[in-house]
Amino acid sequence: MINRKEILEVILPILNSNHFRLMELNYLKENKNNILRIVVDKEDESLLTLDDIIFLNNLISPSLDKISSLKNSYLLDISSYGINRPLDLDHLEKYLLKTVEIHLSHPINGENNYRGVIVRKSDDILELEIAIKGRKKVLEIPIHLIDKGCLGVSFK
Repeated sequence: MINRKEILEVILPILNSNHFRLMELNYLKENKNNILRIVVDKEDESLLTLDDIIFLNNLISPSLDKISSLKNSYLLDISSYGINRPLDLDHLEKYLLKTVEIHLSHPINGENNYRGVIVRKSDDILELEIAIKGRKKVLEIPIHLIDKGCLGVSFK
């Protein structure tokens, strides 16, 4: 059995000192392979590049080799959420004028899922500009109803 705390003690200082954040840590079995999956994000929230992944792999892999609970062979998978990164629901103001997709815990107008541009955020209301039958409308959404979301992909 792996020791999650031991793994965190090794990888967190590496990530933090290089301006990355740990988003997820999972040890799982896929087919016949043990996989240690580390999902990271950059502190500045820019997209992770292949160079970033190689850089982190070169730093993390040798350190993980010293962990006794990882004695069985495993594949190290360092990745990011990419463009489907979850929204930071505690800081929705970061996404002003950006396209987002959100899911509500309770429906508004019979819908739980909305896609639109955040045009304003107050302490308890998010104003989302949505398109209904080709017309733009601003929908006021109580922030406490938003249970998850991600940035929306827009093609121009």
